[in-house]
Amino acid sequence: MNKSVGSALARLVLLLVFTLLIGCAFQAATCAACTPPVSHAQPDSLVIQTLGPSPQEGSQTVALSDPALINQLYSTIYALPVLPENSACTLDYGPHYVLNFKQGNQPVVVVTAEHFGCRKVTIDDEGIQRHGTDEFWSLLDQAIAAGTPTA
Repeated sequence: MNKSVGSALARLVLLLVFTLLIGCAFQAATCAACTPPVSHAQPDSLVIQTLGPSPQEGSQTVALSDPALINQLYSTIYALPVLPENSACTLDYGPHYVLNFKQGNQPVVVVTAEHFGCRKVTIDDEGIQRHGTDEFWSLLDQAIAAGTPTA
């Protein structure tokens, strides 16, 4: 093997190792956001407010008390990937949702979800934005369908 090929190969290996290390560091930094904080109580009820893209479309609110579906949605939210800064998003506009997780009468956490653009999901006490996956949107649709409309 000549010297220039060996040098290029060494640089390529070094670049690969560096890239892997950065990826691991990013994963470790975001992994803390992958699970609900220990201080959070496990929710046993959920109120979902659906807000249309315009005020004329009004809003709809449903309450859900199915513990399995609530916990699955709650866990899925905390497992959503962090939305990278400077993400390119579409300029469309659509519905967004406010999810109020509660245990008894006590609030656990409020989550906002935008079903447009980058499909952002924000856990209010976290301050970071996550990307709503197809699994999340499917579970949210199930929760809305299973919920009881409120006045």
